[in-house]
Amino acid sequence: MQDYSIKSIRESFKSKGVFYTPKELGEKLKSLADINYSNVYDPTCGRGYLLSVFDDDIKKYGQEIDAAALEDAKGGLVNFVGEVGDTIKVDRFKGMEFDLIVANPPFSIKYEPTKELETDDRFNCLPCLAPAGRADYMFIAHCIAKLKGNGQAIILNFPGILYRKAREYKIRKYLIDNNYIEKVIHIKGDTFTDTKIATCILVIKKNKESNSILFVDTENDIEYLATYEEVVENDYNLSVSTYAVKEVVKEVIDSKNLQTEAHNALKEHITESLEFTRVVCGFENLNFQDFVLDILELVKSFLD
Repeated sequence: MQDYSIKSIRESFKSKGVFYTPKELGEKLKSLADINYSNVYDPTCGRGYLLSVFDDDIKKYGQEIDAAALEDAKGGLVNFVGEVGDTIKVDRFKGMEFDLIVANPPFSIKYEPTKELETDDRFNCLPCLAPAGRADYMFIAHCIAKLKGNGQAIILNFPGILYRKAREYKIRKYLIDNNYIEKVIHIKGDTFTDTKIATCILVIKKNKESNSILFVDTENDIEYLATYEEVVENDYNLSVSTYAVKEVVKEVIDSKNLQTEAHNALKEHITESLEFTRVVCGFENLNFQDFVLDILELVKSFLD
């Protein structure tokens, strides 16, 4: 019997490069926008869940590889223009740039790095194309190319893009050297429906006021503003844990004060013990003075 469960349908989508996007993710990405915008674009819009959180007066644009999913988006979104097509292979909004871009592209899917893509206006400025088995940086580069000079892109990614080597290192270095990355945000696993693994959000701007990058660890509520020089010193690693480190408060011990407290505690203990022994000697008709003399001899032995 054919399995038509939600899980099996989503697995089928993933095998074809079609991914489910929870609506709460759209709310999160929208909350990170800090610019004025009149339009928003999603390069892998699916059924339009990311775009659905924006008001009806905001013009919405989206491209989607799956025609049926796009039809659902058109039926559910107000003020929307959608186009069918593989976003990496062909830009259906060629010549257009957008105020705000929100994206949840499929993580590390395969694509074909062709000669046509090497000369494509969106990618010809890169030092190289992304590896064939990991299209993540192709989507990121596409978003940057479609962004207005004063716009902002907010993209959910797999954390591997922050530290992987080879071609991805070269592209990451290019983005950092050109001052495109404004924020890197760590999102713990299970934050969003269907997202069990930890993820990260890149916030991108073309007109940053400084060359620093803000690293945000939402799991431990830590923020750290790293300079460009610090990022270079860390070999262009953008892992949030490299910068947003939980501070360990080390107790400063005053050895002199500690010794004084120990000395006073010892004196107090000896005094209480002598008081108790004197009472016992009184009840038992014992010679308390002899006992004290014994203690004095013991103390004197430590002076030798």
